[in-house]
Amino acid sequence: MSSQEISIATAADLLASLRHRDPRVRAAILQASAQQPEKVQDLAAREGVDLFGELFALRKEATESQLRPYYVQALLSMNDMRADDLATEEFLTTDNSNVILLTARKLSGLPADERIDLFGPVIMTAANQTRTRAAANLLADCQNLPVQLGIRVAASSDHQVDIAPLSQSTLKEWVAELQGPYPRRTRQILLAKDDGSFETLVESWHQLPLQIKQWALSEVVQQYMDANKAWLIRKVLCEENDSQLLVEAIKASVDDLPDKDRMTLLTKYLNHSHPDVRAAAVSYGQLVFDAKGMYEEEPDLRVKVALLSYLSQEMMAENIEFIALQLGDSHWKIRSAASFALASMAPDSMPVIVELLNSDVMTIKAGAIQAMKRLKPAY
Repeated sequence: MSSQEISIATAADLLASLRHRDPRVRAAILQASAQQPEKVQDLAAREGVDLFGELFALRKEATESQLRPYYVQALLSMNDMRADDLATEEFLTTDNSNVILLTARKLSGLPADERIDLFGPVIMTAANQTRTRAAANLLADCQNLPVQLGIRVAASSDHQVDIAPLSQSTLKEWVAELQGPYPRRTRQILLAKDDGSFETLVESWHQLPLQIKQWALSEVVQQYMDANKAWLIRKVLCEENDSQLLVEAIKASVDDLPDKDRMTLLTKYLNHSHPDVRAAAVSYGQLVFDAKGMYEEEPDLRVKVALLSYLSQEMMAENIEFIALQLGDSHWKIRSAASFALASMAPDSMPVIVELLNSDVMTIKAGAIQAMKRLKPAY
């Protein structure tokens, strides 16, 4: 049903049509009113009807949520001082995305300082994604935004925003946003800045929370600040105790630290309390140590697997015999690692593997068979 099928000659007719039992009729009338606001306002004014007030009340009474955008659009199209207050109320309270976008367009004409006061708390609360994004878009062109608000606007809007570089005076705000509701986007923005912001972040290492340290080290090691890699790796290995940081630094030390420095810094991590750190020191440290002795004392499977791989790198008969013994271990991960290690030591390990194929112990025989299967493509 369309608005043309409803006879509207007076304000009373208009209001009656807006109370029609069919919501489709009401939607059509509201759309027509929004398209010709001057015409319907003149019709109501001639009869002394406060059309804005009547529509405002009907909007409150309406139980159909799908009609709310139509009421708001019709009200905002009217030349009435109350429209700004309505737009503000709806923008701040509704969860209807269409209404949020309608009211955002109306409020875009506010002066910059009023927009900052109105939308700043919305953006920092970030309770509704559509509202937050709309508010950020409305502040994207504002100059002199507070530092943290500016970062949040840049991270949540669809526009490029000129924001303050990271410095000692803005470090607190940047760190807060790097851990805020948009960490990935904020990190991308920081890395894209060519004003030394990321370098300043790294130089402020002792002031950073652990989560930011972990991310910053990963960026430095993988793709950023080649000149400062060695400095930061040494700093982590000398001063930090977090397992994730240490594992990352140990892995990177192979390519970015001189051998002498690396061996000096990493040896102590063979005895670290966290197994991931011990395993990394074994696997990447290129250290010289008593691996078999450490294996006998080591309780953690990850480290024991790393030790078997370490032992397989030196083709010594005693290492082959030691690894072969682990085919009888009670845990399948150790047996599998021993099988891989023996296969990697071929052809030196071939006599032992062949001998173990005749073992009466099924786990040992199975491990030898697996070692032979892994050798098959090469032999």
